[in-house]
Amino acid sequence: MSTIVVNDYNPTWSAKFVEERQRLQGGIGEFVEEIHHIGSTSVAGLAAKPIIDMLIVVPNLSVVPYCIFPLERLGYSYQGEGGIAGRHFFRKPPQGFERDFHIHLMERSNEQYEFHLLFRDYLQTHAEARQAYAALKKELAARFGSDRTSYTAAKHDFIRLLIQRAREEKAQVSREVQPPVR
Repeated sequence: MSTIVVNDYNPTWSAKFVEERQRLQGGIGEFVEEIHHIGSTSVAGLAAKPIIDMLIVVPNLSVVPYCIFPLERLGYSYQGEGGIAGRHFFRKPPQGFERDFHIHLMERSNEQYEFHLLFRDYLQTHAEARQAYAALKKELAARFGSDRTSYTAAKHDFIRLLIQRAREEKAQVSREVQPPVR
C-alpha cells in the first residue's frame, strides 16, 4: 500500500479533467447526462491527493453494464459499488498502481450527487473552509501514512459539517429569491 500524499494545488488538474472528460465522452457519451470534476482537485487553491475524481451522471443504472467494457478499454478498472449504494466506481489505472482518475457513476437521484456538488461548490466559495480542510488533510496524511481507511474516516465529521453549512446556505438563498406571496 502506498503512502498518502497530499500535494499543494496544481492548476494542471483542471486541464487533466477536461482531457479525460473528452475521452469519456468518446467512450460512453451516449449513456451520459453530465460529467463533473469533483473532489479536492476540482477546487482551485486546495491541497489534494493528485487523483482526479469525476462524477458521471447517467439516466438510470440499467446503462452501467454498457459502460463497463468501454471504460475498461480506456484503462479503467470496475470496482462495483465500492460500499456506496447506487454508485458504480472505476479507477485508472487499475489496482496496484498509483491512481490518476476515479469515476463515481450514478443517477442524479443518488444523494451522493448533491453531496459531491455541494461540497465542491462550498469549498470553491469559502476560503476559510478550504484552508481548514487542506490543513486537516495534511495532518491526517502525516498521522495515518498509508492507512486510507482511517484517513478517510477521520475527515468524515469535518466534511459533514461543511455539507450541513452548504445546505443551510442553499436554503437561505432559496428563501431570499422566492417571490413574496400575494
